[in-house]
Amino acid sequence: MGPAIKIKIKKLLHGYHRNEVALSAAYEDDKHLSFIICVKQKGASDVFLWKSVGPTIREVNDLTLLGWEEPMYWREASRLYESDVPSSEAILLGIHLFAIAKETSNVISGDTKVIVARESGMYALEANEVRELEQRVKVFTEMSDAILLALPDVTIPPVEFREYLAGFQDMAIQLHEHFMMYINHLKLERLKALPHPLDINSPELARWADDPYTQLPTIESLQRTNAEDAARIKKLAEEWSIAPPDSSAERRQLAVDLLGASAALNTAAKSNRALYKAGEYGVPGEPDAVAMRQNIASRIHKANEELMAMIELVKTFRTRAGGGND
Repeated sequence: MGPAIKIKIKKLLHGYHRNEVALSAAYEDDKHLSFIICVKQKGASDVFLWKSVGPTIREVNDLTLLGWEEPMYWREASRLYESDVPSSEAILLGIHLFAIAKETSNVISGDTKVIVARESGMYALEANEVRELEQRVKVFTEMSDAILLALPDVTIPPVEFREYLAGFQDMAIQLHEHFMMYINHLKLERLKALPHPLDINSPELARWADDPYTQLPTIESLQRTNAEDAARIKKLAEEWSIAPPDSSAERRQLAVDLLGASAALNTAAKSNRALYKAGEYGVPGEPDAVAMRQNIASRIHKANEELMAMIELVKTFRTRAGGGND
C-alpha cells in the first residue's frame, strides 16, 4: 500500500508544481516548497512518513527536520537523537527543539502541537499536556545547564563537588517523582472518563494504552521508589486496616484514593523545596522566592490537615460500625 500512496502523492506534487508553482508570479526564492507528509490507512497498522522537497519525495526512516532556519537546529537534534529512541523521548526532543526555536527565531512562535502516529491511530496531544511537557523540559534543561560547566571544573574542591552532585541528584529525583505522581493522577482521571462497560477493542482504550504521555509506572511502583512514602502508607494501612481482601469495591477505591493522596502531598512538599532550591521561584533567599515557597507550603499543609480529618472521619465511621466489613 505504501508504494501506491507514494505514487499518488508524487503525481499530486508534480501537477501542483507544473500548474501552480511554475506559473506563480512569486519570486523564485519563494517557490521552494517542502513538506513532511504522514499517512496512516484506516483499518491498517502501517504508518508512512515522507519528506518532499519541490516535486521530489523520499521515505523518512530516521530523524528529519523541516521549516525556518532548519540547519540551525540540526546540531542540537543530532546531538540528542538516537535511532532507537522511545516515542516519549522523541516527543520531549521535539518540544526541546521548538523551545530553542522560539527563543532564537523571529518567525517561530505560538503554541507547540504534538501529533502522534502509532499502530492504533493518529491523534494530537491535548494543549494542556503539551504545555506541561514544555514546563517539564524547561525545568530539567535549566538544571542540566547549571551543572554543565561545574562537571569539568577541577578547581572545585572534591568535598564541595560531591555535595554539589548529591544535591543535584536529590533535586532531580524529587522533581522526577513529582512529575510522575502528576501523570499517574492524570492516568487515573482518564481511565475514569472512559466509557463503561469498556470494549477491550475500543479505540478509546487503544489510544489510552498507547499514548506515550501516559506510559509511566503505576502509583504502586512509584510508591516503591520512595521509601519514606512507602513506610508511611504501610503504617497507615496497618493502623487503619481500611482495605481487607473481602471489603467492597467502594472501600478499596477509597483506600487507593486516600493513600494515594497522602503520598502525593508528601511528594508535593519535597518538590516545593526542590523547586525553591533550583531557583524556579526566584533567587533562593530573596523575599519573593521565600514568600512563594511559604505560600505553597501553607496550601500543602492545609490540604494535609483536610486529608487527616477525612481519614479520622472514616476511622470514626468504621469504629461506630463495629469495624466490620461491607
